[in-house]
Amino acid sequence: MWPAWPSRRPTVHRPSYAGDAQALPLPDTSVDLIVTSPPYASNAIDYMRAHKFSLVWLGRPIAALTQRRKDCIGGEAVDVTRF
Repeated sequence: MWPAWPSRRPTVHRPSYAGDAQALPLPDTSVDLIVTSPPYASNAIDYMRAHKFSLVWLGRPIAALTQRRKDCIGGEAVDVTRF
């Protein structure tokens, strides 16, 4: 396709990552955009509640999950307007 439309060839290349964002080796303030699927904020899904038992089974302490849930969009206690 690109030989037919050389002016349309993308000129900017950025890496994309998939997986647990906590495991990514990214320096602070190095991210300009995060695209999620499904989109978060409005009509957010409380994933921490849905996956709590799985995370405990994998060895995550309940206290850590409770604190993390308070910081996640989708938790009932989070003010989504701050995002």
